[in-house]
Amino acid sequence: PPHPPALPSPPDSPPAPSLPPSLPQSPLAPIAFMPPSIPPSSPPSTSPSTPPTSPPGGFACVVISTPSTEMCHVYPHHGGNDTGLRGGRAGNAAKCHEWCEADIRCNFYSVWSTGNCEAEGICWCETSETCNYRYQQPGQQITILECSRLSPFLPPPSTPPSTPPSKPPPSTPTPSTPPSTPPSMPPPVVPPSTQPSLPPSLP
Repeated sequence: PPHPPALPSPPDSPPAPSLPPSLPQSPLAPIAFMPPSIPPSSPPSTSPSTPPTSPPGGFACVVISTPSTEMCHVYPHHGGNDTGLRGGRAGNAAKCHEWCEADIRCNFYSVWSTGNCEAEGICWCETSETCNYRYQQPGQQITILECSRLSPFLPPPSTPPSTPPSKPPPSTPTPSTPPSTPPSMPPPVVPPSTQPSLPPSLP
């Protein structure tokens, strides 16, 4: 039988490229280390400035406007000229009072009492440095209070203790001396009669 044709021999594979000889490294040579590339970080966000805190001392507020529709006009977008400080849902009147006390610039605050906001903890509050103008909020119940601080650096005037008037020492009674009476004179001595005694009468 005829033999199949012989297959051509595969071409020789090209020789592997020779690698350059590795250079000997000195044991003291530092090994370079490249840190991974870090994308540039965004600049840190600046937190809002903290209002100056109130120094220790007394803080008292009085009502200058009973519940009405008026508030201190702290809304510049509505033409307000009062200097507003902090506004938001304080929750109740006590928290609004704390907001004003915590900021030494606060002299007034307007607190809402509309509906049932105290029980629900959603009452609105606006603290301000001034309250020269009023802004109407129809349908709302708002109370405005004016606050004052007692400087801790000026001690209250001290009242000197009241001392009772000194009483004169009690006078010791001196024993009363009875009035001096002249000594009683003895009765005069009558000398005996010098007349001669008569003899008894004879019978």
